[in-house]
Amino acid sequence: MAALISSALMRYLNELKGPQFEKTIPYMYVDTVKAVTVGVGHNLKMHQDQAELPFVIKRFERKAVLGGDRGIPIAATRRVIGLRATPAEIANDYAFLDKHTGLGKFGPEQLAAYTTLELEAAAIDAIFAADLQAHLAIAKREFPDFDSYPVSCQAGLVDIAFNCGGFSTFQGNFAPAIKGIKPHDGKTLAQRWRFAAQHCRRGAISPTRNARVAQWFLDGATEIERAMAAQ
Repeated sequence: MAALISSALMRYLNELKGPQFEKTIPYMYVDTVKAVTVGVGHNLKMHQDQAELPFVIKRFERKAVLGGDRGIPIAATRRVIGLRATPAEIANDYAFLDKHTGLGKFGPEQLAAYTTLELEAAAIDAIFAADLQAHLAIAKREFPDFDSYPVSCQAGLVDIAFNCGGFSTFQGNFAPAIKGIKPHDGKTLAQRWRFAAQHCRRGAISPTRNARVAQWFLDGATEIERAMAAQ
């Protein structure tokens, strides 16, 4: 059974829905690494679960890309707003975006016109909740002492797992510092979180998101220092 995410942790993780993190986009779009995505950063190219998701019809035709391609429009007999999309209609939206990955140079909020389908808010929330559970599990596998970390630090680790799929790109400095293994075994826990804050930058995301997660780690270090001082 999946572990419940505490309300304290969710207060941080709900920021992933916002404009400085993943955003919340109801239609399929091309992200910055040319992957077709939907909702709160749900990578359809990786999961390949789009046919299982409850898309509904919102537009009947797409805006043409440079060169005139509009893909396959919604059939005349299916032009009902809110009608549950068929697997073929879902495949058409996905295929159009996967063919035109250059659309990733635009912000996702600009790409609605290139799609015909959307997810309702409840569906987006359900997918987000499942994705959080999956990436929480990744963070816990990588860091066995996860539950003992300050909540802000837990949130930063889940965000990195959510965005990167894991921690392999940080293994040189980041994970050893948090775990307190060489060459960080002589540092205090607060010092290690401050080190992690300096080495949690990700190149493919906004500086604002990097700074926010770094601050979460610094907040955790400060919490530890205050607790030690109060003893």
